[in-house]
Amino acid sequence: MSAFLKYGFQMVEDKPQYILCSAYVTATSRTPSKLRRHLETAHPQDSGKPIHFCEGKLDEFCTEHNEGMQNAMDTPDFFNSKLLRASYYASLLIARNSKPHTLMETTVMPIIINAVREVLGEDAALNIATIPHSNNTTKRRIEKMSSDIQFQLKVALNSSPYFSLQFDGSVDVSGTAQLLCYVKYIGEVEV
Repeated sequence: MSAFLKYGFQMVEDKPQYILCSAYVTATSRTPSKLRRHLETAHPQDSGKPIHFCEGKLDEFCTEHNEGMQNAMDTPDFFNSKLLRASYYASLLIARNSKPHTLMETTVMPIIINAVREVLGEDAALNIATIPHSNNTTKRRIEKMSSDIQFQLKVALNSSPYFSLQFDGSVDVSGTAQLLCYVKYIGEVEV
């Protein structure tokens, strides 16, 4: 691995990806000379730096592109992990239905807590009440899921041999112009 890391790339699902620019390497470009050439031409300020520099960049890359929502929700305590997962699911539903972020605080949590208290008792209601549900928490969860979707789309587009973009403009009911972007690419699904 360190032999490839000195050229600034890592393996992502058996595909080499540059950690400095997130570009994927084609099968024909996996030779050390082509990897070095990319590093020297695309990132001249970083070529010639020691392996420790690339190791640091790899740590930054892995932290920035955390393996999606699953790793964000992993905690050592199993019960806290379930509460965190519930918070993400609630934030996802709020985002999908375009509801205000305060809905979790003002409506959803009081309903859930009262229902759990009636069905399962006071102890279960106290545990459910610890689900993170503030306005700011919901906003952070939605933003984290959004950035994860953007990262997944970038990875899919970089690994696809072809893709196309189609742009269109529209006006919503309030008269505000909206830009629509359609992306078509070849995924890993067999036809």
